[in-house]
Amino acid sequence: MSEEVKNSAAEATAKTDLEKRGSRKTRIGKVTSNKADKTITVAFEIKVKHPIYKKFFKKTTKFAAHDEKNE
Repeated sequence: MSEEVKNSAAEATAKTDLEKRGSRKTRIGKVTSNKADKTITVAFEIKVKHPIYKKFFKKTTKFAAHDEKNE
């Protein structure tokens, strides 16, 4: 019986690991560079409200993404 308990505990932790990994965000942005081999740089832009002046401004974040086929 102790083996059954260990197996069920291992399955529970494996499921939680998959759930954590599956909860990643999918983002859409503009490709800014494709000069590297099998890697592209994507710029993601969001609008942020200034805390004092209440005006929106753009904030850009760059991500490196894998591109297996160099498309």
